[in-house]
Amino acid sequence: MRLAFVISAIIVFLASAVKAQDPAHEILDLFELRQVNNTIQIDFAVKGGASCQGVQLERSASKAGEFETVAQIQGICGGSEFTEYYTLVDEEPLEYSTNFYRLVLGAQGKSSIRSINFVRLENDYRVFPLPAKSWAVLKFENPTERLYQLSVYSLSGNLVEEAQVTSQEVFIDLSFYSKGTYIFQLSSPDENTITGKFIVGE
Repeated sequence: MRLAFVISAIIVFLASAVKAQDPAHEILDLFELRQVNNTIQIDFAVKGGASCQGVQLERSASKAGEFETVAQIQGICGGSEFTEYYTLVDEEPLEYSTNFYRLVLGAQGKSSIRSINFVRLENDYRVFPLPAKSWAVLKFENPTERLYQLSVYSLSGNLVEEAQVTSQEVFIDLSFYSKGTYIFQLSSPDENTITGKFIVGE
């Protein structure tokens, strides 16, 4: 009995901690970020039976920094018996940086903070084959064999791989990559940056 009481107390404590960390968790069923071309798309959902008066999307350059409103939905969100889905877009995210976002759901309060790395896409490269399967080759102009840092990210902003390269052709082993679209960034010490994306198929 004592063990059961302790376990119950722990569960209650964890539930209270989650609620304190994310005051709006009771009405949110989804809160996801992804890069779409040169914007950040924010998808969220309001649970069935819940509602809020207006939604503001706020962004900051750091988790503890000052947030500013970058998009909003006016009027009532949710309110039906079914989960309702919404999309907001940050048209001008902070370039080559981590962007931190939160939702302000009217009187329901603020959501927890989500983050994503944003890399602006350009066209100074070629990746083949497309879609790639087990491997891909990235070609870019580097006649003087400068040192570049290669970083590959998923669309959710997670760092997948890093490497240092000096040639104009980079072989990428995709054996541990999942199917989907990936964003890469090549950066040199003199701040020359090349960015783009490639697709990994089945």
